Amino acid sequence: ISWVITVSAFTSLAMALIDTHRWIWRIMFAVFLALEQLIAGLCMLNMSFWYSTYVVYGHASGLANAANLGIISAGIGVAVFAVIFVGLLVIVPKTSALNVLT
Repeated sequence: ISWVITVSAFTSLAMALIDTHRWIWRIMFAVFLALEQLIAGLCMLNMSFWYSTYVVYGHASGLANAANLGIISAGIGVAVFAVIFVGLLVIVPKTSALNVLT
């Protein structure tokens, strides 16, 4: 499934570069890219992932797992920031005094 989504993402990106007048290819690329990232995230959170760091790093796997948790939490933080920022851009009217973002 991941290869199909990856090939579809690259195909839609190529079509977006070739056919610049249609937005459907750009939207499809964004959707396929999001699906690809979702599958990658689900694979990282699989329990065998944490065990594989123990197999590779042995007793020092706690540091590798902490780094992985840091990367995951940073990604979640960026996602939350992006949702709040876009939400503020949509909710705050252009004529408001609170509109300092645009």
